[in-house]
Amino acid sequence: MGLYIVTAVQFDATGEVEYVRWRGDSSHGVVEVSRVVEAIDRGDIVEMWFSGQLSGGRLCKKILPNGKATVGEVTVTPGRTLFHLPRI
Repeated sequence: MGLYIVTAVQFDATGEVEYVRWRGDSSHGVVEVSRVVEAIDRGDIVEMWFSGQLSGGRLCKKILPNGKATVGEVTVTPGRTLFHLPRI
């Protein structure tokens, strides 16, 4: 099981996550959200981080009404959501 830390995001025109900047066991940099979904499906832990030290919590797979997979927060903490991460 791997651990990945998401530090920034880019949203698409509908407001869903399109890209993330992450670092982890075997990867770092900007990746499409599909790579994050694959990591979650493998059982890897994917967390958000703010200011380099403040955890925003774990991310989970989210299925949209059109069937496309993206990511969302397991637990929403005010001020520490995907929307509050820096933009890519």
